[in-house]
Amino acid sequence: MEEKYTLAIFLRSRWASVACALVALVLLWFSAGFLGVSDDGRMMLAGLAGFLLAMGYGADYLRQRAFYRQLLDACRNMQGSSQLSAWVQEPEFPEGRIAFQLLEQMESQAIAQISQVQRQSQDYRSYIELWVHETKMPLAAAQLIAQRLQGADKLEIARQLDRLQGQVDQALYYARSTSLTNDYVIRSLPLVAVCREAVKRNARLLIEQGVAPQVKVDGDVVVQSDEPWLLFILGQLLTNAAQYGAKTVVLSSKEVEPGTPRGHTRLEVRDDGWGIPAQDVPRVFERGFTGGNGRSRGGATGMGLYLIAMMAERMGIGVQVASEEGAGTRFLLDFPHS
Repeated sequence: MEEKYTLAIFLRSRWASVACALVALVLLWFSAGFLGVSDDGRMMLAGLAGFLLAMGYGADYLRQRAFYRQLLDACRNMQGSSQLSAWVQEPEFPEGRIAFQLLEQMESQAIAQISQVQRQSQDYRSYIELWVHETKMPLAAAQLIAQRLQGADKLEIARQLDRLQGQVDQALYYARSTSLTNDYVIRSLPLVAVCREAVKRNARLLIEQGVAPQVKVDGDVVVQSDEPWLLFILGQLLTNAAQYGAKTVVLSSKEVEPGTPRGHTRLEVRDDGWGIPAQDVPRVFERGFTGGNGRSRGGATGMGLYLIAMMAERMGIGVQVASEEGAGTRFLLDFPHS
């Protein structure tokens, strides 16, 4: 669509009728002369006819220009809304009415499709939540049974059950993070308590892999976040560190640009594991991307870091990664102060 509906555009769209009008004026001129009208009379007739034609075309142009200008303004200001016709008045000229009716029909179809997608999304989420609920009961029973086992297989069974628990939780948080409704509650959280709880929940894996976690967060540091979602994010980072060769994981915080509009609390999760190949770093937050480490280790889904990025974005938390292969990885979580 043109940025401006100019008179030149209008005349180009009406070239046939304009050409016919000019031919009519020429015929009027010669017909009046054939009928014996003086040159002055013919000039007056032609001038009057031309004036009336110009007035008609001018009025038509102004009506159309108002409609298209309104339509262009609506397209620039609607910001993704499907209710375009609510921003535009139905025009009076025939072509505009046809375009307006077509626009209304397209909107109705779009709204119906959006409603269908919303229903399907809600149905999918409800199914996943039901599946997780039904899965957690036999999983919890299996974990209790595993505690009563003896021998070398006990730890392996417990580890595999923990891994299954993590995958079940990942499926639940993925379903919730893609929902069109907010399933999180942002509130003030003591950061050190959340970090310690995340370490506690992943203690078995950290111990088995020989990982020494350190929490270096002051007790008075408070961040704005949803506690279950933040625990999931930290759990994913701790699990990744343990699975990819880390022997030490340090969680530390600091204040960045305090007292300014850009002020935020930064939580750093640093490990001394394998590190991420340089060519993989820009893609680690992509859905399904496993990278060289994931392919060599096997069993990676490429969903953990993708979920971290998605959940952080939903909560307004900045997330960054810096890594050097063979030296370790740093994940930075930035919690805005306001």
